[in-house]
Amino acid sequence: MEELIQRLDSWLRQNRPDYYKKLLPGLTELELTDLEKELGVELPADFKTFYRWRNGQAENQFDSLVSNFMWMNIRSVIQSLNGMNEIMAENDFHPYWWRAKWMPFLTNEHDTEYCLDLEGSFTEVKGQILLFLNDDAIREVFHSSFYKWLETVVIALERGLFRGDEDDTRLQEYETYSELEREINPGYPIRHEARFIGN
Repeated sequence: MEELIQRLDSWLRQNRPDYYKKLLPGLTELELTDLEKELGVELPADFKTFYRWRNGQAENQFDSLVSNFMWMNIRSVIQSLNGMNEIMAENDFHPYWWRAKWMPFLTNEHDTEYCLDLEGSFTEVKGQILLFLNDDAIREVFHSSFYKWLETVVIALERGLFRGDEDDTRLQEYETYSELEREINPGYPIRHEARFIGN
């Protein structure tokens, strides 16, 4: 995990120095411990290592980390998680429209979020990465772990599959990226339909 982070750190410093400078300092051990207590969960070691390196980006920083997804700091993670849990409690949604232990860490302006799944929905693999689409019935699991997500992203960046200017790293080689994703994550993506039940 440390090697992957070093490679990402190097790539961002060389290719997106302005974005790199705006990343927040990493979390301390005490902050991570308090986070686990607040959420009532034990976070995967790789996820904690990543947030020890950097705590995402500030709320007023709208540049993307990859594609059009912004890297959420822990304050934003908790706000989003609590907000989604409240929406779920107040509406008659399918149980897998949202789950209390889906922890978002990447988000975009369309309320689409990549989530660390701490309960292992659909597959019983805790710590997998799934995509939450606010207005779509489909939930797709793309990676078996946070490590696999980061490995996929770092290799894609190094191979130039994400291209763009300093403010945006749009995915330009979609098919090649999908092939890489399947190569690193055999058996994925896994699709599940979570329909709206009604009021």
